Amino acid sequence: MKKLGALMMVGSVLLLASCDRTNVPSNLTTVSGTVVEGNLTASSNGALTLTTSAWTGGAGSVRAYTVEGTQPQNVVTTPLAADGKFRLNLPATPATGTLAAITADEFNDEEDNCTGTVTVSTSQAQGTALVIGAEGATKSGGISPLSVTTKVDGAGTVTGYEAVLGQLLYVDRGVTVRGTQSCTNGGDTFKGDVDVSLQKGWNKVSLTLQFDGNGDLTGSVVRGGSPNNWVFLNSGGASPLGVQSLRALERFSRFR
Repeated sequence: MKKLGALMMVGSVLLLASCDRTNVPSNLTTVSGTVVEGNLTASSNGALTLTTSAWTGGAGSVRAYTVEGTQPQNVVTTPLAADGKFRLNLPATPATGTLAAITADEFNDEEDNCTGTVTVSTSQAQGTALVIGAEGATKSGGISPLSVTTKVDGAGTVTGYEAVLGQLLYVDRGVTVRGTQSCTNGGDTFKGDVDVSLQKGWNKVSLTLQFDGNGDLTGSVVRGGSPNNWVFLNSGGASPLGVQSLRALERFSRFR
């Protein structure tokens, strides 16, 4: 499930672990919302802001793809209104061949070097993630729940940032996600922290990427739930985050 890990995070790790909840059904059958366009900008003191504006790409479609295999496989398509509104009905079960075994090692990004204790509740569990893209008349690319906040001390100095990204995951049985690791990626040293329960079916999961005041990745936290918006991240714009860190915010917007 390498591609699932790559889409969920860069420079971080997703660990699946602990108790099996096979008989707990998921109630998530649809996702809906309004696509907005997002821009990352930095103020004079380095504060990072995600500003959003109305979708200007025009009417089109929203497509959801699974990420297993050598090529993304279209799961479902729904109309995208000119104002960005959409409603996507999720399949009860992904198509045969789109699921892969859930193992702890498969959730490491290929560029990470991680150490730590990881356990998986059941070797039978399988799952997949969805990549969701908006295809308008003049703009197309990945969309994802996203929020960005800046931490500032009492003197007004920027001490860090947090970016929260949402993801939809399917699992064929209940699994509790839990674990910690210490990782390095390039010049970044950070810790991964996961504590989330996945029900059988579709689940909303959030990845919080934590950065220090220099824009270096210091931690990743995976929990249940996600932001409620759907952001198409425009390219460009000033940012105090380095290229290595920005990959985490921009990766979903590169999907075509």
